[in-house]
Amino acid sequence: MHKCFCNFLVIIFLLSGLSLQAQQHGESTGNVFQTIGSDIKTAAVDGFHLLISPANFSNKDLLIAGGTILTTAAVMPFDEDLRKFAGRNHSDINDKITDAGKAYGNVITPVVIGGGIYSYGLIFKDEYVRTTGRMLIEAVAYSGAITSVIKTFAGRSRPYTNDGSHFYKPVQFNTAHTSFPSGHSTVAFAMSTVLAERINNVYASIGLYALAGITAASRVYTDDHWASDVFLGAAIGYFTGHFITHNSGTLYKSGSGKTAITLQPSLTGFNLNAIF
Repeated sequence: MHKCFCNFLVIIFLLSGLSLQAQQHGESTGNVFQTIGSDIKTAAVDGFHLLISPANFSNKDLLIAGGTILTTAAVMPFDEDLRKFAGRNHSDINDKITDAGKAYGNVITPVVIGGGIYSYGLIFKDEYVRTTGRMLIEAVAYSGAITSVIKTFAGRSRPYTNDGSHFYKPVQFNTAHTSFPSGHSTVAFAMSTVLAERINNVYASIGLYALAGITAASRVYTDDHWASDVFLGAAIGYFTGHFITHNSGTLYKSGSGKTAITLQPSLTGFNLNAIF
């Protein structure tokens, strides 16, 4: 009951911030079913663009991707020391802060918040708010899928198993051996990135990224993840959220490449056409 009330307050707060941006945009047209259908199509297009985006990386994109991988590797030698540091700093107040971070990174949170924002925009025909809700759900779903695939194939043991930070057993479905990267960190940063960029207010951005940071730190604090797990998870969430907010519903372009996808109805269902 308490968590539901908190989520309700968060939705109200976010809607108040989004409404300031929405005033600069027009209302949506068409009936509810047409709007939902259009949003589903857009979400599919966005997912396809995200999937093939590495093939169109510019030099800057490649530099950022390489830097992210190298930084993750650079953090790994310190995983054991950072685990010990977190273990030495447990306290009642830190426990409470950790609980808040864990709740923010739980997959239920973006479902409730994103669904609430989308429903509000749909009911009141506020296109900007509705689009924000769709983007939030997309970013969390797609970044979560990326993280889940890496988790399964990496097969890294979690700290609490005491197998050590260098123990990997590829292709695992047991939660105890799917530590890398952190799913909670991915969810938190994907959600905060979309909301921060859509609300476009410095104070809201500080608060949102602070929450995401607390979520990431809490995963090390509770001995569920190594520091390198949360760094890569946060990076996946951030870059996916950034991609969705800047490329959703448009022809994705990067470097010299160009891609497009169309979904058209036919007598037998739908035709999917891709242009590279």
